[in-house]
Amino acid sequence: MELDAIMSTALVHAWLAGKDNSVGLAWLAVHVARMDFLDKTADSYVNARMMMGPAFADLDGSGSPVNKSALLDFLDLIVYNSVDVQMVEFAVTLMGLVLVLRVGLDGFVVEDAEKDSLVMNVKKYANARMMTGWIGAICDERCVRGFFGQDCLELCVCQNNASCSHIDGSCTCSSGWVGDICNQQCSEGFFGSECLGQCHCENGAACHHVDGSCSCTPGWVGPTCGDWCDKGFYGQDCQETCLCQNDGTCHHVNGFCICQSGYIGSMCEETCPPGYYGYNCVDACTCRNIASCNPMDGSCNCPPGWVGLQCNESCSRGYYGHMCQEPCGCQNDAECNHIDGACTCQQGWIGDLCDERCSSGNYGHQCSLVCQCQNGAACHHVDGSCGCSAGWMGEICATPCPEGRFGSNCTDLCLCEENGRCNAADGSCSCDLGWEGMYCGQQCPQEFFGQNCAEKCSCQHGGSCNPMDGSCLCKAGWGGPNCAESCPDGKFGNGCSEACSCNQHGTCDPEVGCVCDAGWLGQDCNSACPDGTYGLNCSSTCDSCSTNSSCNKELGCLCDPGFTGPRCEELCANDTYGPDCAHTCACMNGGVCDPVLGCIDCVPGWTGVGCKDICQDGTFGLHCSSVCNCQLTDFCDPETGYCQVLNVAAAETKEPRHKQDQLGVITGVTVGSAIVIFVVVAVIAYVIRQVKHRPPQAIYSVPKATAARSHRIDSNGDKPDEINHNSLGKPGSQSDWKSTSNGDTGETRQQYLEGSVEVISVSMPQDDIVERESSL
Repeated sequence: MELDAIMSTALVHAWLAGKDNSVGLAWLAVHVARMDFLDKTADSYVNARMMMGPAFADLDGSGSPVNKSALLDFLDLIVYNSVDVQMVEFAVTLMGLVLVLRVGLDGFVVEDAEKDSLVMNVKKYANARMMTGWIGAICDERCVRGFFGQDCLELCVCQNNASCSHIDGSCTCSSGWVGDICNQQCSEGFFGSECLGQCHCENGAACHHVDGSCSCTPGWVGPTCGDWCDKGFYGQDCQETCLCQNDGTCHHVNGFCICQSGYIGSMCEETCPPGYYGYNCVDACTCRNIASCNPMDGSCNCPPGWVGLQCNESCSRGYYGHMCQEPCGCQNDAECNHIDGACTCQQGWIGDLCDERCSSGNYGHQCSLVCQCQNGAACHHVDGSCGCSAGWMGEICATPCPEGRFGSNCTDLCLCEENGRCNAADGSCSCDLGWEGMYCGQQCPQEFFGQNCAEKCSCQHGGSCNPMDGSCLCKAGWGGPNCAESCPDGKFGNGCSEACSCNQHGTCDPEVGCVCDAGWLGQDCNSACPDGTYGLNCSSTCDSCSTNSSCNKELGCLCDPGFTGPRCEELCANDTYGPDCAHTCACMNGGVCDPVLGCIDCVPGWTGVGCKDICQDGTFGLHCSSVCNCQLTDFCDPETGYCQVLNVAAAETKEPRHKQDQLGVITGVTVGSAIVIFVVVAVIAYVIRQVKHRPPQAIYSVPKATAARSHRIDSNGDKPDEINHNSLGKPGSQSDWKSTSNGDTGETRQQYLEGSVEVISVSMPQDDIVERESSL
């Protein structure tokens, strides 16, 4: 293909065929080689915009420029901006050459410029996609106004008559507007396209954001609102007429009259009131001393004795009268009245010309004041000041010299030290008690006191003597005026001035106070030693105490109760207990001795110290802690709690019943009289005192003279193996007992007769519960 170097475009017959034969627009980049007449080659690139389907594509020549015609051969073809795999194919001749039509500078095809160009390495297949911003069968129509993008489906959002790009929807703002969607007016002071124009409006005028025209505020005119209204006019567009008088000027904005100096009023029709002058009479006159004020310029007309712009300056010293032209004749620095020339004398002087001094004893203005000087001081005729004599000071010389000063007006410095007093007249030193020397710098030596240390002390037992008054400061443990008395009971310290508050754990020492006993500390000995310490002042520790010992706050390590030996490792012997095993056990009735607490393990039925007390009525068992459940007339065993039934007449004994009958109700018991009841109760009480550790028993005992029936009652515990009937009276010998047995039941019966009471003892198998009837 031959292209002129100065030409920018050429037409190439080519087409793009989509897979679905769709028609669209694609862009091509064509890589060509240029050969000049010297057979030199150079690369050049041209861009082609090609519509899909058989059509022409404009090739935009963008390669290296040449100075003469050159043959351009297509070397490579690149398709971009595509949407699908498309087939790119150029229209070629029968020889396989690309048909190129030359395009002139005016854009029209030059028919005779057709050339053939050899296609080299052309990519006939490439990716292609649809162009945005175009519609139509061959993508040759722009999106309608207000739409853009692929298939023109996107809605433009540009405002204020801005144009919208049919490709990407970007906004091109109209004059006076900016922003991505042209919704922002130009900033203040700018106007026009892209707000690049700069406004020149003045005096607060508004600048139109489109054309930059100025809207003037009232009182201003002109293209940029920079001109005032003409004289006599004011307001919007200067249409209002002014009404000011006395040559007052009218404000160009609101018509307010600006009066000439000396006038006021809405139309400047009034002169300034007295005391004011100037424009609008707002300036206050500054004339002083009743001088008159000019209402125009505020200048002052001064009266006699005054000069200056404000008439506030009196005549210079020595002159008076109108314009201060008259000379004064006053003497001794007297003041001359600047108005009439009269003399005002200074203090201490009198006379028309103030040439006479005050007489002695008087001073001040017109010598009218009486001198107050004291102690022989001289009085000055002018101010009455006093010339004090030695040793005095103050306005009237009534104050003696302060400490440390002496002489005339107390101007001299005393040399006395802090323990001496200085004579205000001559500076000599008078020493305080307890001090001596020319300047009172030496304290009295030991055993001396008083004025000039002339007195001798009388303190005893090491007491120190006060060098001023000789009083004695006693050492600890001593008191009295001369430290000759020891402290009384309950007192201690220097001069016995402190009282002891020791409790029972300490004693009062006359020197130091409370001395605590071992195991206690504190000012009043009311605090026990902290744990782990003991002894005097709690200074010892119990680090060596063994496991079976504790730290005694007085003595140190002590064995716990129940232990003994050097290291508290041995239990108390069998018959001892308690701290240091010092107590002896006295256990009775089978009680066991505990090494710590003594007799505490009593057998059932016994209690008390040494286990010597039997359980009280109604209780039984270990520690007598169980309550009996026997009937009123029965006896409760203190060990087991079994109920022992009393039988009134043991006449006969029945065979044992079955277990189903063991809870039968006792019947047939008849008490004959109140005397019998009394005897039964007495017998029960006696038996309780006599019973000792034995198997479970049931006692039946009644007088022979009374016949009754008695049935056995269940005990508090398990069933007894044996029921013994023992005599409630004095027991007899072995020969007093009568024994019988029953082979069928296994029962053994013993009888003993003592006086009027029969005692029956019955032994039976454990599985049976016996019911007996006996009568006499």
